[in-house]
Parts: sequence; C-alpha cells; structure tokens
Amino acid sequence: MSVGRDLEKIDEEQIKEIAEEKDLIPGIIKGTEDGIQFANPGSEKVDETDWDTFFDIIDRKNLAVYSTKEGWMKIMHEK
Repeated sequence: MSVGRDLEKIDEEQIKEIAEEKDLIPGIIKGTEDGIQFANPGSEKVDETDWDTFFDIIDRKNLAVYSTKEGWMKIMHEK
C-alpha cells in the first residue's frame, strides 16, 4: 500500500531490518506513556523498549510505519 508518492507502508519484519541497518532502536519518548519513535542507542530522549511493546503501541494507536525511497522510516496514523 502506497501513501503519497514517497511513502510505502512496511511490515514488522521490514521495520526491524531497516532499524538494524541504520543502527536504530525502538523507543518510548521519555515523559510519555506511549509516545514512540526510532532512536540511536543511548539516546537521552528515549527509553529503549522491546519490539513487542513497540508494535503493541502501534496497533493500539492505529499507527503504521512507512518507508521513504531513501530507506528512512516515519511513524504515522494509518491511512
């Protein structure tokens, strides 16, 4: 499923692969209960979480992860 010209919805395995390639971790933004983002290991703004928790939050908040042509990921409300 494509969203716009440059974004394509990706599945959990693709998300993990891209994160690993870019040395990113799944994280919860400090000071929030369920604000998620990808971060660099050791980020002071994010507490690392496991993939199951990350994907549970995505499902609960009706979010999806989209990839750009350049391979970057963006978390957005599911279109």
